[in-house]
Amino acid sequence: MRNRAKEIITIVVVLTAIAMVSGLLLGVMNKLTSIDEAEALKARISEIYEEEIDRQINIGNYQNISDTKILNAFVAKDKAYIIESKSEKAYSSDGLKLIVIIKNGKVKKIDAKGNSETPGLGTKAFEDTYLNKFIGLSFQDMTTDDSSANENKGIEIIWGFDNIHAQSGATPSTEIDEQIEFDTISGATKSSQGVINAVYAALRFYEFMEGAND
Repeated sequence: MRNRAKEIITIVVVLTAIAMVSGLLLGVMNKLTSIDEAEALKARISEIYEEEIDRQINIGNYQNISDTKILNAFVAKDKAYIIESKSEKAYSSDGLKLIVIIKNGKVKKIDAKGNSETPGLGTKAFEDTYLNKFIGLSFQDMTTDDSSANENKGIEIIWGFDNIHAQSGATPSTEIDEQIEFDTISGATKSSQGVINAVYAALRFYEFMEGAND
């Protein structure tokens, strides 16, 4: 009987030790993975933007809007914001991610590498011919004068083939409609809508941070 009890105690001790070691190893692996992902992101940024990163922005206090998320944000030495923005609107279950570079309140560059969508269809939304339509736009260009009343409602800006409109009661901006067409791409509607949402989210985050710094 005593031998049996000793065996049980030994098994419990061994299993506890294994669980503790496994937990420690998992924690170390998660930390290493996090470091690898952060370094990979910085390496990617260095390939698409010539200015060095000055600092990383704490995004913990930022409230994301519906179907979007700001994953990472940095400020470059030239004061440009480098924002990794995600939209759930995509054919891929992982959503889509963009790196949006904003300087002086306007989109300077967009990088969409690393997204996986339907070849020849969804990927059209990641081509420069589409992404370049957003270059030079500000947050105000993608919203209305009355947008402040709708900021916390999770506005989803949608550009159709004929006009521009917004859900959640936002008023369409006729000025944008006259200047540039933000058509969703035939056969890649979800992806192009996701790009629009991700760019909008990045510009909104920029405005939030600049407002906080005033």
